[in-house]
Amino acid sequence: MRTCVVIGDMSSDSASEQYPTIQICNDCMADYDSEDILNSVDFDPMYGNSCTVCHKTIEEEQQEQG
Repeated sequence: MRTCVVIGDMSSDSASEQYPTIQICNDCMADYDSEDILNSVDFDPMYGNSCTVCHKTIEEEQQEQG
């Protein structure tokens, strides 16, 4: 799981909506358009514990990795 800043709703007046920070699991990261990811860092629980795209939790992802 990675914590990423992505391009969001550019018509919004809010910077947090234009460039939201979201969690993306490794499976979804492979399918996510890399041009939309501005920054990617190690998982940060401050932004939640599940993937924003598929809602898989960090615990589920760790179990899959064995």
